[in-house]
Parts: sequence; structure tokens; C-alpha cells
Amino acid sequence: MKRLIDGAGTIGLVYSWLLSSLQQVDVLFRSQRIREAQKGYDLMLIDKCEKPEMLKRFHYSPKSLPGSKTIMT
Repeated sequence: MKRLIDGAGTIGLVYSWLLSSLQQVDVLFRSQRIREAQKGYDLMLIDKCEKPEMLKRFHYSPKSLPGSKTIMT
């Protein structure tokens, strides 16, 4: 199954990272953020299931689709 995440804010990036291990995920970026996205993002997540809580770090390079939200209307 393919998924498209509209926006690369905090929530969009975390959801796209989580889903990317199971499905094909594309992220729709605003054109001015494409260069930033090509470098990838460093994610730091706190795993609350672990005792003691653990900070986990990941580098995520999403597959991006250039454009703006107006393309989707």
C-alpha cells in the first residue's frame, strides 16, 4: 500500500518514518523545503515503553514530492 503524507512538519515526519518500515511513503514538501529534505532529518524519540525511558536517535531521509499544497486541490 502507498501512503502520501501532506507536510513535513514534526507530526508528518514522525508518521512517515513510522509507516516507511511497512509501506511505501511519499512526503509532499513545499518547494522551498526540498533542499532541506534532501539532507534528511535527525529524529530523537523517547521510548516510554522502556524502563528506564530511552532516548533513541534516527536519521531519516524521506522520499519527497516537490510542490505545494495548492497542487493537491
